[in-house]
Amino acid sequence: MPALALFAGADAVWAQVITTNTTSYSRTETVTVVTNPTVRLDTFETRITGDLSNGTLLYDQTFPEAFSSATVQGGISAATLAITNAGGPGIVITGPTRVEHTETLIDSTTQTDRVVTDTEESKSFEVVVGPGSIQIGDRGVCTGTGCSGGTGPIVTLTFGETVNNVHTYIHYDITETVTVTEEWLTYEHWALTGVVQAVGVVHTAVQSGALDAGSRFLRRMGDEAAGTQGRGVISVPLLAYGPTGTATVGVDPLGARVWAEAYGGIARTDADGAIPGDERRSYGFAGGVVFSPTEGFTLGVGLDHGRTDIDLDSAFAETGTINLTEIGLSAGYTSGPWFANAALTYGFGNADTTHALGGVSTAGYDLSLWGVLAETGYRFDVGGVRVTPTIGIDYLDMRTDGFTETGGAALVAPDHAIDRTRAWIGLDLGHTWHTPSGGSFALSGYGRLVGVLSGDERTLPVAFASVPGAGMTVTGNAEDRFGFDAGAAAGYAFGNGASLFAAYDARFRDGFTAHQGRIGLKVTW
Repeated sequence: MPALALFAGADAVWAQVITTNTTSYSRTETVTVVTNPTVRLDTFETRITGDLSNGTLLYDQTFPEAFSSATVQGGISAATLAITNAGGPGIVITGPTRVEHTETLIDSTTQTDRVVTDTEESKSFEVVVGPGSIQIGDRGVCTGTGCSGGTGPIVTLTFGETVNNVHTYIHYDITETVTVTEEWLTYEHWALTGVVQAVGVVHTAVQSGALDAGSRFLRRMGDEAAGTQGRGVISVPLLAYGPTGTATVGVDPLGARVWAEAYGGIARTDADGAIPGDERRSYGFAGGVVFSPTEGFTLGVGLDHGRTDIDLDSAFAETGTINLTEIGLSAGYTSGPWFANAALTYGFGNADTTHALGGVSTAGYDLSLWGVLAETGYRFDVGGVRVTPTIGIDYLDMRTDGFTETGGAALVAPDHAIDRTRAWIGLDLGHTWHTPSGGSFALSGYGRLVGVLSGDERTLPVAFASVPGAGMTVTGNAEDRFGFDAGAAAGYAFGNGASLFAAYDARFRDGFTAHQGRIGLKVTW
């Protein structure tokens, strides 16, 4: 602060001002704001579902990780396995397909970082002030319009006081860096859908083809056991020949007859949902000998060898072939209008199959079957027409060896067995015309209502050879529980005990039809 001294003289009083040194400072600021790109922090929820095309949900799991993570990819594998196990080896899986995607902002934070650099400049100047005041110390932040005012003290000046003030200008360069951080939740739903296109159905078609062959031969052995006049349907020779060669009606000769025939047929099964349809073409030959040791009794033995070719309406080009040889025994009894017959057969052979899932896969395996038939009926004459109602039952047991396919997406299967029991009621009609030359011509027809009592399913447990622990089941077209069989035959018997015949047989089921023709020769002695 200045000091003031007063001096008095004779004529005047004058003052001497003592100069005071002060300091002050002010600031200027330059602010630069830098905004960084927004920092995004992602969290994830990924849902994996697996279902069949019919809407059956088999897998549903949500993971707190992104789709590309190993954990989520493991979930996709698990969903794929679940669909495969449920749909069978021929399932076609579409996806994974992203069906839902949302992004939700969960939280946002802003952070500002300041970096300050400063420069200083000091200036000295003299202030001569009359009475008044001066601010020293902090003068505040200054701009082009003045200073904002500081916190320094105010110095009161007296008259004529001189102040020497040193003012320091401080300049601040301020850089503010602003960073915004956002937290987002990404939700995705990825779906896998299994469209069942069954594969391996050729193996269940082998089951059906072998049962067809077994039923056909059982039926032929039973017909022959009924004797030459035991049924309305043609069992030629149309006339039985006694020991002297004289033709008699309704009596089997004490002797033997030999029969032989060639046959061919086609059967068609419609597709059932994901199970493809199939076509089976069969052909072969059969024959046998029937003995009549005593009146009213017959005993017979027979042999059948046939082949069945199978083609499926499958996306995987499935085909198969069955070669089957069968031997059979028969026995019949006739007492007046009543008759009864029975047959027992055994067959053995092999099947060769292919399918084209993931490349061509082939298999070959042995199969066997045996069957038994029993039938009874009553014959009577209505205006020269033989009318024969019948009732019967048969049973077949079929077994296939285990196999492992080679090539492509190979399947492996264990030994497997199926059986089937059927019953029927029928009506046979026939009429014979005698010719002047001593022969005879006959026409006949039949119809039967057939019911499957058990064993209509066609299934086979399998697994992929590459994943033997993942068991599956091949399901084929089931046999309809009820059906109708019909047929007609024509034959001509020569007077020397030989006869020729032709016959047509048909089977009708829901989604299934079969037609077969046969021609043959019989000789009685």
